[in-house]
Amino acid sequence: MVNVPMLPYFELRAAIAIAFTAAATYYDLANNKNVPAILLYAFVAIGVLFNLATLSGEPVYAFAIPLAVFAMGFLFYRSGLFGSADAYTFTAISLLIPYANKQSYSLGTPYPFILSVITATTFLFGIAMLAKFIPYIVNRIKTGGLKLSNERKLSTALMAIALVLLVYTISRIPFLAGGQLVLMAFVIVMVLFFTLFRDEVMGSFVDEIAISRVENEDVLAIERMNQETVKKFKLQPYVDEAVMKRLQESGLATVPVYTKLPAFEPYILIGLAITLVIGDVFFFLAGL
Repeated sequence: MVNVPMLPYFELRAAIAIAFTAAATYYDLANNKNVPAILLYAFVAIGVLFNLATLSGEPVYAFAIPLAVFAMGFLFYRSGLFGSADAYTFTAISLLIPYANKQSYSLGTPYPFILSVITATTFLFGIAMLAKFIPYIVNRIKTGGLKLSNERKLSTALMAIALVLLVYTISRIPFLAGGQLVLMAFVIVMVLFFTLFRDEVMGSFVDEIAISRVENEDVLAIERMNQETVKKFKLQPYVDEAVMKRLQESGLATVPVYTKLPAFEPYILIGLAITLVIGDVFFFLAGL
């Protein structure tokens, strides 16, 4: 087995990560999803300082991976998939805890801790969203508010068949444990559900609001707008100063905005806590 060095000041790093993520969660829930920038900058800065002082000889784990995390998070943020606070939080966690001692020693090589946090967070968020939207979709179908076209029924049947075949194929892989198969099957079901009912799910987060009420960092539901207008004024989902100016020039009275998106920081906090306790969920289910 490869000799994996202990992460310096692991317990202190973990405590700081929990404290800052808990603070971000509080603001995400209690302050209309507005997490103070100073809190996020401090979170990232502490991680950078820790690594400069203790991990200068491991630049990939100390800085390259966090930089990649931030780049991916920034792209998601600009696409309106999640908030800037979420991107900073994931980046700060990857700085403070570059790799986890538990998983590193199981595998014999440092394993990026942030990948484990993202796995747990996504799993938790998926459970919550399915618990919320499966009853919502079923109720709409029962009451006639949602009618499935023949094309959608066919797509559903074909995707269901593909799902069964994929799960069966995965189950034949000898080195996967039963818990891992359940997790993978769940992910496939989640993808299937949100692919089929994407418009209904995303539409439930949208409000039509006056242009005067649109703020910086709001997310436009441009797929629900007139596409000629979107192209003419080069509108993008993420609202910044440039997009705000174009909206005002467009002559539109109202625009669809994602005003009801769920807070994501609580899921990051719980995912972080679970990963610190048991390690990577996927590896835990395999007994590693």
